[in-house]
Amino acid sequence: MDKLIHLLNSIKSEIQDPYELAYFIRHRYRYHYILKKIDHLNLPKNARILDVGCYPLHMFTMMSRQGFAVCGISSKHEPVHHTSIKTVNIESGKMPFRNKFFDLILFSEVMEHLVINPLVYLSEFRRVLKKNGRLIVTTPNAAGLHKIFPLLFGRSTYFPLEDLYKTGFKDDTIYYRHNREYTMSELHEIMNKAKFKIINNYFFEAYQSYRHVEVGGQPVRAVFRLFSWYVAKVIPRLRDTLYIGAGYEEPWTN
Repeated sequence: MDKLIHLLNSIKSEIQDPYELAYFIRHRYRYHYILKKIDHLNLPKNARILDVGCYPLHMFTMMSRQGFAVCGISSKHEPVHHTSIKTVNIESGKMPFRNKFFDLILFSEVMEHLVINPLVYLSEFRRVLKKNGRLIVTTPNAAGLHKIFPLLFGRSTYFPLEDLYKTGFKDDTIYYRHNREYTMSELHEIMNKAKFKIINNYFFEAYQSYRHVEVGGQPVRAVFRLFSWYVAKVIPRLRDTLYIGAGYEEPWTN
């Protein structure tokens, strides 16, 4: 068995809470994709990794079990009590790590939840990343077929209006929803402005077609996901998730 599949299965078998298990099932393909990318970097076993937005601790735990020295950043609305995890709002606070400390920063499925200028937190990432360090970013594809198709039928792809009605001034509940999703060209522009060197980028399917059925969702949505999956196999730019690999000074490949 693939060592990464074995690692994923071991984490899954330990989850007791049904809601957390449902989350793991939804995201396991994304986890596997990212783990493969990290594996291709051939980092030393003691490499320092920062997992930004580490709740729940699935990736954090799997990277730790691979022998990496993993630190995490959580938010106050998703607090995590762990000696290696700090609670920080990366849009307004400075990260409590010294300069040039990490070999890799993982920033997966977080950017779409944030609301301010991304250059603010990306500049902090540059500060704490080693000169030959790596940054991995994944975020939903705003131009994916799963977004385009509903628009053709006059349906919004944004969060429900009910969520908007409940939002107040300085209300932290805004971070539970996707506030801004990006296209690949937008990510390139942002990373360039933040003075990161983009080494590679991919469109990938992070959420497989049957996930809605697996977690008790609607079969109709699963059929649509299956249709989208086959179309995206032929047209990669329509896939549901964006991947950016970046660094600075020294190029890298995977």
